Amino acid sequence: MNKINLHPKPQADLLHMKGLSDSLKGDNNSAREAYFAALAQYDVEDTPRNLVQIARVLRDLGFTYVRDAIQEDPVLNLGIARATLEESIALISEACTLEDYDREAYKYLCAEHGASIGLLARMATVSGLLATDPDHARTADRQAIGEYTRAAEVLRQSDNPYYRTSNLVNAARHEVAFDRPILGLTWFSRSVGATAVSLVQDAGNTLNSARTVANKAKVMLRPSAARRSVLTRP
Repeated sequence: MNKINLHPKPQADLLHMKGLSDSLKGDNNSAREAYFAALAQYDVEDTPRNLVQIARVLRDLGFTYVRDAIQEDPVLNLGIARATLEESIALISEACTLEDYDREAYKYLCAEHGASIGLLARMATVSGLLATDPDHARTADRQAIGEYTRAAEVLRQSDNPYYRTSNLVNAARHEVAFDRPILGLTWFSRSVGATAVSLVQDAGNTLNSARTVANKAKVMLRPSAARRSVLTRP
């Protein structure tokens, strides 16, 4: 199977993009309406495209609850977020077993798989910072680093340097937020390298990658700034 057979349906893609836009504006209720409408565009047949595209929407749907958790009821909202993100990861994992994919399709699957794992890592970062129990915070910290590392490994095989850069720089921010700035700088240097790679592999997204790195650079040396950054733009 080739990559074009995995692309989203046009109407579903428009609704998905609307959900992303609404969520970034802070209107998570409108975002969820758009995401559920996008999901309704796909039938229940377990085709690779359906599984991958449903997983992509679920990934962003799940993250709306991470944003809500920062404002209210973190236990409930993070529970919903975790379940939704884990379902996204499971669906893409299932899709990987259904067909023999060509090189470009496989790289696309790796990109979407890695992006979902990366959002699970970011959820764990938020969970650790919101935790009132030190043991919970330490558990969330360990989970986040494990998932950032797993996402980085998957994304190395992908066709999306922006996803790679975003995951690396968010891992860097996590380390700084948890008072490990030297480890944060190690991840951050890898994100700079990934941005350079995007000039060759995906020039159209180089500006996005560079902007992501530049924005996170501002918090790389101050744990308090990194924590504020996570809780403002998780």
